[in-house]
Amino acid sequence: MHLFNRITVLFLACLSLPLFLCAQAASTPPAAGSALLTVPAASFTCSDTLVCEDSCVMLVNTTSGTTDSVRWSVSGVLIPSTLSGIPLCFASPGVYEVSLFVYNPSGADTATISVTVIPAPTPVITTIGDTLTVTSTYATYKWYRNGSSIAGATNSKYYPTLPGSYEVKVTDFNGCGAMSDMYTVLSPSSVYNLSAPFTVAPNPATGRMRVTGQLTGMAGSNLHITITDITGRIVSEHEASTTDGVMVKDIDLSAYPAGMYLLQYRWGSDIYGVTRFVVER
Repeated sequence: MHLFNRITVLFLACLSLPLFLCAQAASTPPAAGSALLTVPAASFTCSDTLVCEDSCVMLVNTTSGTTDSVRWSVSGVLIPSTLSGIPLCFASPGVYEVSLFVYNPSGADTATISVTVIPAPTPVITTIGDTLTVTSTYATYKWYRNGSSIAGATNSKYYPTLPGSYEVKVTDFNGCGAMSDMYTVLSPSSVYNLSAPFTVAPNPATGRMRVTGQLTGMAGSNLHITITDITGRIVSEHEASTTDGVMVKDIDLSAYPAGMYLLQYRWGSDIYGVTRFVVER
């Protein structure tokens, strides 16, 4: 390569390369009598360009041509690796410019891909009456007690029947997941308040069960009924209308396994109480 042409190539390449690569390229002429090399054409693949906070991507060098030096950078900060394939992890949300720099004695080149990192969700457990609730809306929920998964507890709310440390893992609609802080339940005894003016019959039941109640000041309103098993897992939910404060609701229990259940009554954000009943088979 003529000296003038080589200087021109290096000058144009250095406009987008780190200074150390420019210096390296300028100070390393082709060996006497060696075959002329073409300037490498930088390129690479990124396993994903839209990722969640605290996740990783894989970068793979696909540059064509002979290279004597390979360098990576993220938003202008050099990565201490010269490997052709590297994992890259992101601890904070934002838009990152990932670049690959390649060099041989004939010149240098660079390629850049933008990676967008989405913030992780931040679920917060609050209480409404005796209910643990996640107020924000997510795609999925999974509740844990004392670090162990609670079978079937996959709703935005959970009714604890045992003391312990509760947390919930959520996934948002971008597919990003996160675990909440722990919420300590010291005594769920209020869940067993049986003073509400409701009756269930028959109890024990085998097929259908009738729930009746007398509620003053609730004419024309709907009462929300939630049935959970003894661990707090939601089995079914029902709406029951009231007329002049009287509520009657028939519930089919034919598909319920034998065992003890809790029937909770709620009107708006007010919990009127919980009744225990037994299904026999």
